[in-house]
Amino acid sequence: MNYLLTTILLLIGTFAFGQDRIILQKKNNPNKHKILNDKTEYIIKTVNASYKSTIATYTDSTLTVTTFGKTGKDTIYKYNQGLKEINKLRPLYARNTIVIPFKEIQYIKKDLFNNRKWLEPFGYIGLGAGLGLVLLPVVAIDKGAAGVKEWVTFELILLAVSVPPIFIGTRKVTYNLKDKWVIMIQNSPQH
Repeated sequence: MNYLLTTILLLIGTFAFGQDRIILQKKNNPNKHKILNDKTEYIIKTVNASYKSTIATYTDSTLTVTTFGKTGKDTIYKYNQGLKEINKLRPLYARNTIVIPFKEIQYIKKDLFNNRKWLEPFGYIGLGAGLGLVLLPVVAIDKGAAGVKEWVTFELILLAVSVPPIFIGTRKVTYNLKDKWVIMIQNSPQH
């Protein structure tokens, strides 16, 4: 029983603390580093292509990413809508696993915010400001120059409220591996 308990505790400790992690280390400041998460979606630009994917696996010199691409083949989906049979032609996609050597990676980009759901209200406010410009001639006819000035002020306030959060929320962080960063594997610290 003690042997089994000891083995289980050793395995849990190895899984929890002994995992390697992939990091980006600053070239001119080795103490500054960023950990690349397996679940975050990255844009990885290489010499030949660009991939938008999460990191599937990695070794000490390569990254493996999974992408979806069209196979060049199509399939027909048939379904009934009432008495009518509908045929839809859809392309087939296949999952491709691509191994990328570290030395071929030029840069890695990631979204500053993984969840952009909070930007929706600001998008609607900005859309309302754009649609409000359509009513500008109506305001000009009804209220004159003073009404137009008031309406444009209101539109500018709506834009001032909506544009900065959208600009900040859609930003991407770029790690330039040619000039500023180095990608490497680091052992996790033992606790």
